[in-house]
Order: sequence, then structure tokens, then C-alpha cells
Amino acid sequence: MLQKALDFLVESRRETIRLQEALKEQMEMTRELTEVVAKQELTVHEMGKQMVKVKKNMAEKLQRVREQIETIVSYAAEEPQRSYPGVIRLSRT
Repeated sequence: MLQKALDFLVESRRETIRLQEALKEQMEMTRELTEVVAKQELTVHEMGKQMVKVKKNMAEKLQRVREQIETIVSYAAEEPQRSYPGVIRLSRT
């Protein structure tokens, strides 16, 4: 009977050690995943900032194109006899 209790304690100790090792591995994996998530969040944040810059840049370019088109249209409406190269030359000034 005493031997059975001792065997049970030994087996319980082995199981406790195995569970502690598994817990350590899980905690390490959790730490690594937390680091990966933090890096991904930083990457997403940086990409968001880049998207804002690209959007602003595209809006500025679009505005310049609109102004050029308006210039071309206004010259075409005023003097329809102008040639295309003439209009382009005038719109660059």
C-alpha cells in the first residue's frame, strides 16, 4: 500500500514536470507571437502613413491635371482654330 502511494507520488511528480515544460513552451510561443503581432502592427501603421502620403500626392497630381485640362479647354473655347501643338505649348506657360 505504501509502495503504491510512493509510485503514485513519483508518477504525479513526472506529470507535473511534463506539464511545467509544456507550459514553458507555450509561454515562449506566446511571447514570440506577441512580438510578431507588435511588428505587424508597426508595419500596418507604417503602411497606413505611406497610404496617406500616396493619397495626398495623387490628389495634388490630379489637381494639376485638372488645371491643365481647364487651361486647354479654355484656350480651345476662345480660339478653336489653334492647333493641338499650339494649345500644348500655351498650356505649359
